Amino acid sequence: RNPAMRERHWQQLLKKCDVDPSEVDPQSPHFSLKDLLTLGLHNCVEDVGNIVEKATKELKIEKDLAKVSAFWDKEAHFTYEYNEPLNCHLLGPIDDIVEVLEEHL
Repeated sequence: RNPAMRERHWQQLLKKCDVDPSEVDPQSPHFSLKDLLTLGLHNCVEDVGNIVEKATKELKIEKDLAKVSAFWDKEAHFTYEYNEPLNCHLLGPIDDIVEVLEEHL
């Protein structure tokens, strides 16, 4: 099983291949290659490939977003310095934060 395949991907796959979603539960621990062959998904190879590729790319994006989010939640620390002439706080240096952000892109 491809861990990138979420419920929405299975629904797209079943719809493209004209399979009734009530006929299969891909999340079941008993779901097997035999079930795939019975559904005739091997007759929709191109559609299956496209949907799996899309799911894999989506999973990569989700993982990358999680890394960026974790950085902003835990690592990004902004400093504020009081500026006497302006009588306000100004954002301190952000070079390190910008560098990490560029690495994530």
